[in-house]
Amino acid sequence: MKTLPRVLKITEITKGKIFCVFNTGEYRIVDLKKFAADYELTNDLRLQKLISNQEELTQAVVDSGTLSFPSIQQTLKLSNGQTYSVSFDLDPIMLYESSVEDIEREKKNRIGEQLKAARKSAGMTQEELASRVGTSKGYISRIENNRSDIELSTLRRIIEVGLNKRLAITD
Repeated sequence: MKTLPRVLKITEITKGKIFCVFNTGEYRIVDLKKFAADYELTNDLRLQKLISNQEELTQAVVDSGTLSFPSIQQTLKLSNGQTYSVSFDLDPIMLYESSVEDIEREKKNRIGEQLKAARKSAGMTQEELASRVGTSKGYISRIENNRSDIELSTLRRIIEVGLNKRLAITD
C-alpha cells in the first residue's frame, strides 16, 4: 500500500519557493510558479498573490498535511446554503507531484554516505564491517548506497560495534 504524500514541515520559504519535508522522508521544493503552470492555475488570483508577494507567502503553515495560507480566506458554500470561511490551501498530492527533490538537504541527511565515509576512514571493507555486526556485505552496500532503510538498532550496532564509535544526534 502506497503512502499518500503529506507535508510534515516547512524548512524554508524564499522567492516563490517553499522547501518542505514530506511524510515520505523526502526533502522537496515546491515552486509555486511551476505548480500553477503544471495544474493550469496561472489565472488563480490567490496563487498569483502568493507568487508575487513574499510577505503573504511567508505566512504559510502546515495544516492537516498540506500547505495552508491563513491570510487568504475563501468562502465555501454547502448544498444546504451554509457558508464557511476557510484558509486557502493546496492539495498535498499535487504539491508533491509538482515539487522537485531538494538535493542539498537530501545530501545532508543521507546516512549511507556518512557510514561509507566512516567505514573507509576506519580502513575497513564492507565485508569486514558486515562480519563484525552480524549482517551481510550486500546489506551494508545497500545502506551505503541509500537503497535500504535501516533500523535504529542496526545503525547503532554498525556504529558502536562495527566502527567502534559512539552514536549521537546533534544539531
